[in-house]
Amino acid sequence: MNKLFIMSLAVMVVLVNSSFNNKPAYAGTIIQGTVLSEKTGKPVPGAIVSVVSGEEEALTKQKGEFRIQTAKNTPFVLTTEHGDYETSRITITDAGQRIIIRLKPKQK
Repeated sequence: MNKLFIMSLAVMVVLVNSSFNNKPAYAGTIIQGTVLSEKTGKPVPGAIVSVVSGEEEALTKQKGEFRIQTAKNTPFVLTTEHGDYETSRITITDAGQRIIIRLKPKQK
């Protein structure tokens, strides 16, 4: 009985200790940034920013901001799409800084 109690206590200590581990579950990258209109400099809400050859994507918010977490390590390519703008492709080589993506309006 005493052995069972000690084993249970040891398992609980390991579980509690691992729950406070702040390391991510996988190696990867977090990309944050803002999508702006190249013409006006204003934010572009509703743009889709996605990782090429991946499933990760984000929809820009009212101020054009987005955040994507991906299991990919740099470098990789992001595409940005919006119905009123040309599609943008940029290569991410450094995930440490916020990025600004400037979209060109489509010709009408």
